[in-house]
Amino acid sequence: AIEALPRLLDLGVDPSLIASSLIGVMSQRLVRQVCPDCRKPDKPSDELIHEFFGNASPGIVFAKGAGCDRCHLIGYRGRALVADLWIPDEHDLLLIMRKAPFEELRQSAERTTITMAEDAYNRLKAGRTTLEELARVLPYSAIVERRVRALARVQG
Repeated sequence: AIEALPRLLDLGVDPSLIASSLIGVMSQRLVRQVCPDCRKPDKPSDELIHEFFGNASPGIVFAKGAGCDRCHLIGYRGRALVADLWIPDEHDLLLIMRKAPFEELRQSAERTTITMAEDAYNRLKAGRTTLEELARVLPYSAIVERRVRALARVQG
């Protein structure tokens, strides 16, 4: 979501105008949802678990759809949104107004951003989607971010 800021600046939008009118920025992807009628426990491959969580235990009961008449035997029915949501605080807005380096703003925005990785993890924990689906849809940077955060929890 934070990547919207350089795009606005590249379009010539004045930083003070951005800071005075920006409420939030959302970037999103759609993931297929596990069919609730044929949902069953599942164990994704060890490689895929490692890709998302590193050596940390995810502590999740994974689910997948077995396939039924309601989902036309594919195991998925419907879609759900996974999103980054950045709601800039006063500090972020000051950085925008003073044209701070993008990396400084990115670091500041981490405090006020709900990441796509966090949102996807919550949907995974709830059994609403699969790890395979997240690997298919999420940008690789979100997968790496999820793994780094999982490793930090283990080490911290």
